[in-house]
Amino acid sequence: MKVWQKKVIASAFVIILILTFYTPETEGSVPLCEVVSYCTGDAANDGTPDLLVISGNGEIDTGERHGKFLLVCDASAEDDMDRLGYIPPEKIQYRIDLSGIKPLKVQLGDVDGDSKNEVAVCVYKTTKFNPVMAKRPFFFDLVEGNLIPVWLGSRLSRPFDDYILYDIDTDEIDELISIELLESGKRVIAIYNWEGFGFEMLTQSQEFDDELRFSSNMDGQTAGTRESGILFLSRNEIRLKFRFIDGKLIYSNECEMRD
Repeated sequence: MKVWQKKVIASAFVIILILTFYTPETEGSVPLCEVVSYCTGDAANDGTPDLLVISGNGEIDTGERHGKFLLVCDASAEDDMDRLGYIPPEKIQYRIDLSGIKPLKVQLGDVDGDSKNEVAVCVYKTTKFNPVMAKRPFFFDLVEGNLIPVWLGSRLSRPFDDYILYDIDTDEIDELISIELLESGKRVIAIYNWEGFGFEMLTQSQEFDDELRFSSNMDGQTAGTRESGILFLSRNEIRLKFRFIDGKLIYSNECEMRD
């Protein structure tokens, strides 16, 4: 068999493999490369799980990606992202335009203790009383495909790199835990809870020189126990310790470093 014939056979084999395993995107689908952030949970509080997705191709001045839309999808679309590499259009229930507030991240959590999930969207914008572009925590209720504002926070105590909703004391109410930037350039971890008209800081950690980010491996302890921990990542893993004193969560000024 000549060399050119072998090359033709090899090319044909490759084409057959591609056609066998490649599933083309359909019109109106959202490719994985446009997914900025996503989470799953009962966003509409109707007993049915949803997939919430921030989609788009924007970028803020820090180099972080921001999206344009919040997609409310059937929860099974999470498997489609892994299996197909895109979200099929038939799985998208609502497409909410958030281009005016540059959404960076979406989360779900019950911050006010009403046993219903709020939609938390970290946005990048100015506000009336703080006309500087910055990350801000916005909270909404999702009602029939519409976002109803719950709290549109102009800021936390300080500028922040990131925040999560996490039930650190396992009382079924999520705290807001943020990585905040000090004027010195150092960072602290601050913990807030909802106080009816906004978030109030409960405690904060010592100062750290390193940049920090949240670990996916985070575990709290039973409510009322003496200690609870949160894991952060820098050059080393850091597990911060907090104690419950007179019913209040207090940073214990000690942390465990892991290589």
